[in-house]
Amino acid sequence: MEAVAELIVAILAGFVGLVAVLAEAAVMLLFAILHLLFILVTQGVRAASEDWGKSKEQIKSKRSQRAANAKAADANQQARIEPREMIVGGTVLLAMITTVLGLWVKQRVNERRRKEAESIVAKCVDGIEENWGSPPPHVDPAEGPLDVIDNWDRPLELFVDEYLLGTLLTVRSAGADGKSGTIDDVLSVRLKRAKAVDVGRELGHRVVDKTKDELGDLKERFGEKADEMKEKLAAVIKRHPEDSGPTDDQRSGEIAPDTSTEK
Repeated sequence: MEAVAELIVAILAGFVGLVAVLAEAAVMLLFAILHLLFILVTQGVRAASEDWGKSKEQIKSKRSQRAANAKAADANQQARIEPREMIVGGTVLLAMITTVLGLWVKQRVNERRRKEAESIVAKCVDGIEENWGSPPPHVDPAEGPLDVIDNWDRPLELFVDEYLLGTLLTVRSAGADGKSGTIDDVLSVRLKRAKAVDVGRELGHRVVDKTKDELGDLKERFGEKADEMKEKLAAVIKRHPEDSGPTDDQRSGEIAPDTSTEK
């Protein structure tokens, strides 16, 4: 771990050193241009040319000195790094490269498998939609697992939803994780449109059923009202029997008129 830390520190130090060198060079160049313009204005072109030559010599000497210092620092750094540390650092770097490469390959394989799964699911639902509702001996498949296998060796699933205008067919693959209802599921949906005759027949059945239900509700409500009226009428007759007329017993006890003729 110390070797890895030293390697990281060396990389950061090199980067910081590069930024510092570039910044120093920019500042020196700006200063040289301003100095050259000042001499050009105050002392003339010849003096400016001589000063520029001196500045170039100073810059070259500074570059040579900096290069010598960098070589000495590299030599010291290489002397401090032992072979064992170099092996450890190289192993860690190789492991990082291998991990990144493995993740990239895995992603590419999953993308290829998903495209293949999308093609399998689309072909399956197209075949079901084409033959759905065909006359016997054809039998529409039931909801649930199908005989078709995706490229993860798992059966596809069929879902059927009946609507007035048709049947919604959905074929689903559970995807790479094998769990249905997750984000990596592969779905394909088709709508098998119903015929106009079938839609009209279904609407007629629904209207008839609705009418029967409404009539049944009306009959039930009016039946309750009739029973309620009968109960109220019976209560009134019970309270005022003289207003109710002869009872059935009284009618049965009445003497029938003599219809015989005198001799």
